[in-house]
Amino acid sequence: MRLAAELARLESLIPTLGLSESSWHMLMAELERARDAASRCRVLERWFAGTQRAYAANEALIGHYVRAVEARAAARAPPQNGPHSIAPWLRNR
Repeated sequence: MRLAAELARLESLIPTLGLSESSWHMLMAELERARDAASRCRVLERWFAGTQRAYAANEALIGHYVRAVEARAAARAPPQNGPHSIAPWLRNR
């Protein structure tokens, strides 16, 4: 009973993995080959663990860039002195 509830929970979380279509088909093929609920749970747990490792590796590679962009977007814009244009007659007013 508890295993069935855990399997249902894990299956409901499959969309949160954000898999590409080919990866989704690979996961579904592995789930079809699984013979019982325990092996289906092991397959899903392995896929979730792999996804977490991939997210952590991605964060390690580019996370600081993402945080820098978010910080620049959240910061106040610098004060502007007059109109900003490449046209010199607008700058000299």
